Amino acid sequence: MKNLLRFTCVMLILAIWANYHDAFANASYSHWTRGLLYDTYGRWDDAIEEYKKALGDDSESPTIHIKLGAAYINIGRIDEGISELKAAIRLDPDNVRTHLILARLYLHLKRYEESEVHYKEVLRLSPGTIEALVFLADFYCLRERYEDAIPIYEKLIEAKGDEPRVYFNMATIYIKMKRYDNAIASLDKAIALEPGDVEARLYKGVLHELKSEDEKARSELEKAFEISPLDPKAYHRLGQIYYQMEMVDKAIEQYMQLLQIEPMNVAGYRELGSIYIEENRPNDAIEVLEKAIKLKSPGDIYLYLLLGVAYEGADRKEDAISSYEAAIRLNPEDDVSHFHLGALYEKMQDKKKAVEELKVVIQLNPMNANAYNYLGYMWAEDGENLDEAIELLKKALEIEPDNGAYIDSLGWAYYKKEMVDEALAEIEKAANLLKDDPVIKDHLGDIYLKKGFIEKAIKEWERSLEIDPKQDKVREKIKSITR
Repeated sequence: MKNLLRFTCVMLILAIWANYHDAFANASYSHWTRGLLYDTYGRWDDAIEEYKKALGDDSESPTIHIKLGAAYINIGRIDEGISELKAAIRLDPDNVRTHLILARLYLHLKRYEESEVHYKEVLRLSPGTIEALVFLADFYCLRERYEDAIPIYEKLIEAKGDEPRVYFNMATIYIKMKRYDNAIASLDKAIALEPGDVEARLYKGVLHELKSEDEKARSELEKAFEISPLDPKAYHRLGQIYYQMEMVDKAIEQYMQLLQIEPMNVAGYRELGSIYIEENRPNDAIEVLEKAIKLKSPGDIYLYLLLGVAYEGADRKEDAISSYEAAIRLNPEDDVSHFHLGALYEKMQDKKKAVEELKVVIQLNPMNANAYNYLGYMWAEDGENLDEAIELLKKALEIEPDNGAYIDSLGWAYYKKEMVDEALAEIEKAANLLKDDPVIKDHLGDIYLKKGFIEKAIKEWERSLEIDPKQDKVREKIKSITR
């Protein structure tokens, strides 16, 4: 019975596809239908062979290219799949479905810029496509391209109608752009649609504080706490908002109030500890995090990780090692704990232990691009294992192809291997992505000097010093040439 039902479904699918016969009348129809049949049963290799034969008779059929591309993707032959989908687009550039397939594929591969291209094409052809709008809104926000994000949010409102969360998200973007009046206007719309939105009122109250509009600020914050009286979540969120808006003392004050109301609130301790670390107050962070571990959470890995970072900041390296090792004992397969321990060993010049830990990270999580980069760059700096370092750095870039720091690392490994032209190409690319990175500027200066471009080298080193004046070695390079 099951086989009969499957056969019936297959025949139905073939009958539906038969309607498309006229779309590629010159194709070998038997190859096409056999390809569909194999496709249905997941026999991708056989399907590929049939689709290729069908294309031999009708190479201008975008439909066959799409199916062939999908089959390639299903067996992991991604590049060939992309090639076929691009062929379909060349033949039918206004096909929304093909652009959508490629956009999703590039998104899955973390090739975000290429995904952006095809989502923009989707919007050109079908302006109200929610999936494309949501991706572009998130993408532009993550890339801090706020001017691009705002019109996308406006189109989302056109497509979905008035939604409080869209207005709220627009407000957070305006805040990052320091356009506080626009942010307040967006929050007003969010609150009008959802008067009980405590978070929107908290944001609005803090914005009024920033604008020294104390009465309005007090009124909005009071309304928020009326909706949610003595709710620790409100103090928690208010602390996060103050910190986001760089009102550090007020943020700390809110976390202190939160911990008075809920002295066992682990998240509150974690975030307060994180703030102290970010603000270069490691001893305050140690006090908070040690208290959290004693009070509530001796089994919380993240507390031990933060405590390790705080110990490093206080130059208590042995305590930091103990803290990272405690995290590893709690979960030996946590790659983040091993990474922190490996990086600390490298800073302590214990390269052997650093390599051991970083290799464990890669074994536990083959997608940890940071570990590939760290180990590859460490070897490049030391001029060791350069071929292996280059392979590691290429692996990091397979995972995160647009990471400027990783591109710089690869360029530096090429430089150490005397592959100067390859080094220059990579590090110039990195410099375009990270325009104010002092290390990249320093590397670029070294490569220009190697190429004999002395004025260019000096210019890059001087720019590196402008960004970070504490680089004595860079200053010495300039002196050694100009004296």
